[in-house]
Amino acid sequence: MVSGVPQGSVLGPLLYVIYMHDIPLPSTPQTLIQIYADDTAIFTTSYSEFQCSIRMQSYLDLLVEYFKNWNIKINPTKTQLVYFYPTYKYQNKLKKAVPVNIEKHMLKNDKSANYLGITLANKLCFKQHILNIRRKTAFAFNILYPVLSSSSGLDANNKLLIYKLYNRPIFLYAAPAWYKLLNKTQKKVLQKTQNKALNFVFNKWSKPPDFHRCSINILHDMAQILRVVDFTDRLISNAICKLMTSTCEIMNEIAHKY
Repeated sequence: MVSGVPQGSVLGPLLYVIYMHDIPLPSTPQTLIQIYADDTAIFTTSYSEFQCSIRMQSYLDLLVEYFKNWNIKINPTKTQLVYFYPTYKYQNKLKKAVPVNIEKHMLKNDKSANYLGITLANKLCFKQHILNIRRKTAFAFNILYPVLSSSSGLDANNKLLIYKLYNRPIFLYAAPAWYKLLNKTQKKVLQKTQNKALNFVFNKWSKPPDFHRCSINILHDMAQILRVVDFTDRLISNAICKLMTSTCEIMNEIAHKY
């Protein structure tokens, strides 16, 4: 290999960390870079859109030079640029931003960006994220319908196990990072997703004329499963405990702020 690290190898992640250890850091405290494997996110903050654009462009130029020196190729078409604003300020302020480019490839202003499985919207809300995970969950339900339907012959315990192992992790992925920021309507949507799954588990979602459903409380008691809000509270508590016992100072700081 002329450059880079072998993909798919056991030592690949470690070699990549070593390979990228000297990546240049931002020169201003308002700009941060976060790297997880080969996913890189750059953040910069300012009250001025002009300053945000200038800082971002300056740091991108520095990274482009670094990547060229180490024969690392950047794919500008997969690079997203998002300006985050409170809803009421977004439309007017964005007009003052300066265009940002990577190797003369202009980056368009996207309304949202997917980072590590979470959709981050420019209006600082999670409406699009909820829509995305609902689509993913519905797709998973469709795939598993033959084994979750009343005609499958599978008992309720095994159906419930499938839901816990396959369906619930899809729509509650990384929930400690975003669940507390949802409004009541969005939280109800997630709860309805679990309610629907439990109806399938206990064969309470039949087509007419046998259509009938149990109350939500009875379904959860039968399944001995927590409601979504209680389950995410447990996830958050576990995450905070792990952060507080971490040897990383940044992780400890995040836990105390949470």
